[in-house]
Amino acid sequence: MSVPPNTSKNFESAVIFSIGAENSRCSIYSRVALFVATFSVCCMFVQSAICFAQHTEKFRVGKAKALDYDQAMKEGKDFFSSGNHGRALDKFKTSLVIRPTSEEAHYWAGKSASALGDLEGAVYHWQQVLKLRESKDTNLIQDPNRSVEDLAKLSIKDASARINEAALRFGTGLRYLEAGDWDRALAQFRRAREIDPSRAEYHEREADVLMDKELYELAAACYTAAEARGARHEQLFVKLGEAYYRLGRSREEVESYRRGMAMNSNALLLKDKLREASAKLVNTFEPYALIVTRNGREVIINKGTATGIPFGQEYALRLQVVAAMNPVADIASSEVIAAPYTQVKGELLVTRVEERIAYCMITSETSDGISVGDPVVPSR
Repeated sequence: MSVPPNTSKNFESAVIFSIGAENSRCSIYSRVALFVATFSVCCMFVQSAICFAQHTEKFRVGKAKALDYDQAMKEGKDFFSSGNHGRALDKFKTSLVIRPTSEEAHYWAGKSASALGDLEGAVYHWQQVLKLRESKDTNLIQDPNRSVEDLAKLSIKDASARINEAALRFGTGLRYLEAGDWDRALAQFRRAREIDPSRAEYHEREADVLMDKELYELAAACYTAAEARGARHEQLFVKLGEAYYRLGRSREEVESYRRGMAMNSNALLLKDKLREASAKLVNTFEPYALIVTRNGREVIINKGTATGIPFGQEYALRLQVVAAMNPVADIASSEVIAAPYTQVKGELLVTRVEERIAYCMITSETSDGISVGDPVVPSR
């Protein structure tokens, strides 16, 4: 078998080609490695930049929250010092939203609640101070918040004593009431309410005795205070309406029954009371005059010197424009249980009086608007 010519040259060329190809592959690998390394460095740089931005944002937010907390605490203490305990409590609660573990904010919130008569709310905040103290390292040698803890303990002790004293006086008042000694019962109920004004039953029981003593104005105030403190049962609104009835204040009587119905839709006694009181209110209503025309802010009513307006009443006589409210309906059956009654839509000032009519200027007007045909009554 013969060897092809130029075999050695062909082999040499093949080797050179192979070496060149190998070098080419090495070049590609190097470039890939360089790209990967560069990409990794870029990723690390981007990640570092993101982390830096996040830490910067956290620092900014944390600083802003610290400033908001300090501002809320300062405003709360200022309100407390000025005697505005309600606003102070709101500010301290805002501080707790920003920093829920603040012992100082809980302590001042407790002081504000106590000043408002909410002893149970005060005790809650002061107990939070002690719970926060228990969760911290008790081996700290110097603790600037230690005084807050001590004050919280003393405050809880004082508030608990006041709560117990109020409950004791209330119980004593009930015993006097059972024995028929209204004066002593009233004194005990009143003292219990003064010590712990957050308890609705203290206000209500005091009002019951005041009703028996025919002190209806004071009784209505106490029933209203009981409602403001969470009392919602049917009898409360029945008794409040009765107090207003005794005072001859029919509108407040109706409003009491309406509020009671809104909270006790199946209260049959309230339904009857509301129907009866509303009917009496409508039957006794007689309009003083009616609006016959309106032109911008000027209206004309069908009443003049010949029908009851005295001479010399220009720019002195003030009137009210009233309108019928929607009937009150039973939520369950849609039965109308109370007739409409009036509400104020605006006020008028008489500017010129003639024999049969009077010109008036609208001085105020509600969103319902004043229209032709609306009844007019003297201002109360």
